[in-house]
Amino acid sequence: MSQKKSTNSRWSFDEHKEWIKIVSRIGWGDWVTVSIELKTRTPAQIQTHARRYVMRLAQATTAGRRRPTIHDEHFAEEVSIVEMAKNTDLFKRLSATQNEGR
Repeated sequence: MSQKKSTNSRWSFDEHKEWIKIVSRIGWGDWVTVSIELKTRTPAQIQTHARRYVMRLAQATTAGRRRPTIHDEHFAEEVSIVEMAKNTDLFKRLSATQNEGR
């Protein structure tokens, strides 16, 4: 029995935790394969989640946190995800832009 893909809802804590486990195993950027394993999100939703994750990570490393999110909870698998995210061009551009504004 297949779970229905979510269309317009926030990511649950459990979905985010599962996303971290899958990405730490598969690697960054293969959103179709992540979607096949996660089952509740489309590849586009997973890609958007990854982009927002990188943006929030860039904000958290260069400025104070504004409000709590599901990303505040850290998992053992997340260490490798953070390193993957920090190697993306988006993270590097955001970090450089935010550091220039200081």
